[in-house]
Amino acid sequence: MNTDKAGALGKADKLISQAEKLIPKTLEPNLPPTELIPDWHDFEHKIWRLGEELRQLIKENPTLVETGRDPSLLQRIVKICINRNAKRGRQSFIMIFELKQFSKFATDLATQLDDEFVNGHVVRAIQKMHVAGFDSEIKPFADHKHAWIRNAAKKYLTQKN
Repeated sequence: MNTDKAGALGKADKLISQAEKLIPKTLEPNLPPTELIPDWHDFEHKIWRLGEELRQLIKENPTLVETGRDPSLLQRIVKICINRNAKRGRQSFIMIFELKQFSKFATDLATQLDDEFVNGHVVRAIQKMHVAGFDSEIKPFADHKHAWIRNAAKKYLTQKN
């Protein structure tokens, strides 16, 4: 591994560790909405930013998550994705899995479809994975109030996986 790859792996590990430390041990109550939009806890913003930085790092260094590599990096990311204590901060971590190569994680992500904070991101990730078998779980989202979620669900239901 050259220093660039080693540096990217070290940075990825650091970003994941920082996010893991920010996740509360217990589920925090939702904040009241501000102007009809739910307010975010400070930790949610911080986790989301770390996930987005990690997503960009992986985009620039795709070998970090190649098949056959040490799976611990992706397993740690999945743990954040399914940890409801991170609330909306998980959105950017879920977006990391919006590639066909991550289809083996669809079942893990699908466990979050009942969570309004991330269900649209999960629908879109499963749709972009092109993985079959989630029609019944995704079909209710074809009538979602938000167009981007509705469109991702409809696209999933009509695409050939």
